[in-house]
Amino acid sequence: MLVKLFWTDRWNNGNLYPEGIILENSSNIKGLIFNLLNDDGGLGLSYLGNWIDEGLKEIKKVKQGSLGFYDMWGQSWGAEVRKDEVLI
Repeated sequence: MLVKLFWTDRWNNGNLYPEGIILENSSNIKGLIFNLLNDDGGLGLSYLGNWIDEGLKEIKKVKQGSLGFYDMWGQSWGAEVRKDEVLI
């Protein structure tokens, strides 16, 4: 899957939100990744940035084998991250 991620001012209020488009889809998970990463629950960019940063630290632990899995849940969407697969 080839994706393009970027920031946009969705409501023209000066707050930036993550957006993404799929440039080349090689599976049937279109939109799931974007729904997960855009799930700020209305709390904005600062909350979302911290949540993603924390998630990346935990995912690194899974990749290195020091953590068996990580549940990365937003307000509505979530992912169970394991070394060999991710369930959104």
